[in-house]
Amino acid sequence: PLKDVLLLDEWYYLAILNLVTCEDFRDETTWIAQRLRLPAPTAKSAWERLVQLGFVEKRSGAWQKSRHRARFPNTIPYLKKQRYYRQHFQKAIEVLTTQTSPEDFKHRLINGMTVATNAHNVEKAKILLERTLGELAELLSAGDADRVYQMSVQLIPLTKE
Repeated sequence: PLKDVLLLDEWYYLAILNLVTCEDFRDETTWIAQRLRLPAPTAKSAWERLVQLGFVEKRSGAWQKSRHRARFPNTIPYLKKQRYYRQHFQKAIEVLTTQTSPEDFKHRLINGMTVATNAHNVEKAKILLERTLGELAELLSAGDADRVYQMSVQLIPLTKE
């Protein structure tokens, strides 16, 4: 649906939407703010927006996502996607610079590699990465959720054609 695109306005909309699926979820904005390291007013307005737009609903006394997955059509304006991913890269930089204890390293993986490649293999690599991300999402979402993670993959050219 077209309204799913609104979830890309801020990184924390999808984070809150997924936080709802955690077994210890509480619809208290101070709790949401603390779990996602957000200012309380930001968490409050984001939660209210998700409720108002129908992304979450109360069923049998518990909050749930109204649908299992949000879908983002390929027709989303490039600048909207660019802004959304930029927010995630900034979040990764924040984690790299502020969460530096050995315990922090146990809970994340930030990795990369630089490789010389044949341009004809890039499209195949993109398809493989997309499929692998989907498989990882299935693996990570199995069982009772207790936290929210963000996965990002970049395959970008470093050389000019």
